[in-house]
Amino acid sequence: MRRLRLHLLAAVLGIACAVSPAVLRAEEGWSVPVRLVSPQAGATLTAGSTVELEWAPLAELGNAEEWEAFLSLDDGRTYPVRITPHLDLDLRRVQWRVPAVSTASARLLLRFGDERRETELELPHRFTIVPAPAPPPLTDLALARVVPSRGEPARLGSAGVVSWMEGSRRGGSLRQVVAAEQPGLRERLAAPESHAEPALLASGHAPLPLPRPARGSLAQAPPRPTSLTAPGEGPLVSSDILILIQRQNE
Repeated sequence: MRRLRLHLLAAVLGIACAVSPAVLRAEEGWSVPVRLVSPQAGATLTAGSTVELEWAPLAELGNAEEWEAFLSLDDGRTYPVRITPHLDLDLRRVQWRVPAVSTASARLLLRFGDERRETELELPHRFTIVPAPAPPPLTDLALARVVPSRGEPARLGSAGVVSWMEGSRRGGSLRQVVAAEQPGLRERLAAPESHAEPALLASGHAPLPLPRPARGSLAQAPPRPTSLTAPGEGPLVSSDILILIQRQNE
């Protein structure tokens, strides 16, 4: 009977492991099967700049078919921003927009999987994000749409992301999505007066992340008109969105 109970316990644990994402952390002695090519450890990134994210495999990634990247602004405690859509495994180099939140402890988490089993790779590299010396052009601020709830969390049991990218698995047709959980935020973002961004521009902050396909991948499609897009203008982003990230980090 005891042996039977042990077999049943092993079976239950096996099922739990099959449906739960594996987590690999370099600090805990795990052998992380990828090498981060860019950004390099200790790099200083400017808010609003376009930065290349590139990784290289060091070992087989199992049955993984796709990957995505998440950004932490508090040394890995939370990952509130997904800076890429789901991408094909062979597309290992993309460009993304650095968010407008200064930090000395930014980190990346890469997640590989096949929509059934996923493996989280929390990379040990730290880098810094500093304010931009000058604000970007207003038409460069990009926000595709606002939704009422957060997106899929980076880690099982964590809070969902507050900003994420959608697009094709080849890096094209990119759309930024922001969760507007604050009362009235969705309406303020959609209002015509929200097209002006004095608080955002005065602070020198740049928009939230906007990844772009690296050279050699599909070109980015032009933004589609939304309730946040004035006729004849590009989509805009509100400084109110930064509060969502800051609240999650409190």
